[in-house]
Amino acid sequence: MKKYIFICSKNILRSQIAKGIFNNIYNGQATAEAYGLEVGELEGAPIIQFPGMIDTVNILKKDGIDISQERCKQLTPTFLENAKKIIILSDEKNIPDWLKKYNFESWDIKYPDNLTTDDVRSMISVLKAKISSLE
Repeated sequence: MKKYIFICSKNILRSQIAKGIFNNIYNGQATAEAYGLEVGELEGAPIIQFPGMIDTVNILKKDGIDISQERCKQLTPTFLENAKKIIILSDEKNIPDWLKKYNFESWDIKYPDNLTTDDVRSMISVLKAKISSLE
């Protein structure tokens, strides 16, 4: 099965949203995973505890997408094995050197400083459009 990897900074918002949308759209024809570049002490923390995530989860649930059980996960090279596509949702300047040797796409989806419901809806809309056009 084709595996897609979505990566953001802390694996709290962007990559988790992308994973949920992808798995909903491709419904078993391919699968997505989500990881962070700088998870650190957040490893294993439920994303629902972070600011803005309750609204985000509720917005996605209206579309039949449930990310409420997702947890923060640190990216390691092992997770990239057999990936069809690696998509970075963070600013490229934050990408560690070891990751630059992999073939990846960069979508640079911004994480707003003061996350609002409108920001979340806009992010979801952009991600749906981009994910729908993946091969």
